[in-house]
Amino acid sequence: MSLNTTEPAAAQPSSALSALPESLLETLKQILQAQETRQSIQRELEDALSSFLSGAPASASASQSHSSTATTTVVNGSPVRSKSTCALESATIPPPNEDQLQEILRIAFVGLMQVRAEVEVLEKRLGEKFGRTDLRDVVTVLEEKEQERLRETIQRDQFRRLLFLNPSAEDEFLPAIEGADKRRKDLAEEINEQLRELAAEVADLSAAEDGDAGDS
Repeated sequence: MSLNTTEPAAAQPSSALSALPESLLETLKQILQAQETRQSIQRELEDALSSFLSGAPASASASQSHSSTATTTVVNGSPVRSKSTCALESATIPPPNEDQLQEILRIAFVGLMQVRAEVEVLEKRLGEKFGRTDLRDVVTVLEEKEQERLRETIQRDQFRRLLFLNPSAEDEFLPAIEGADKRRKDLAEEINEQLRELAAEVADLSAAEDGDAGDS
């Protein structure tokens, strides 16, 4: 039995980006929406692995919250509302078995790579179309931190799996798990700093747009 958490190759942008946003405001909103999708996938993945290792079911409330996450894709030129990229209902009750967990990991990592590819397209657009290299740089830092967090998560979960298989080796694996969790916590705050900058820009642009509409 092995836990395959190898990070897959970068995915190509999905059809959600076949119609790119034409305004700076909508571009930023789409980046923030992609981040929400990524965080939902990360939470579902955490629930599934924790449930597998502990043998306990994931919380029903978490499952309901995650299953309500939706994204907008474009099919034949028409927007279609769909559920989160990662459909992990199998990670609720009962806990997933080894085969189910491997499938959950595969779906989750594909979803994370799709989000990454889409954000990279939008990130490039910030500089090339709108001349906002400052915002582009914020998104660049955001993506770098997210990739580091993914690597830390993969490493931590490998150690969690080893500890699960060898409970007597707690002194060997627990410090590594705690170290990875601490770094993930630090990265989460650094990521939130970048998100706050983007959200502030969205608020300013929205206020300006509302003011223009009121003057017309």
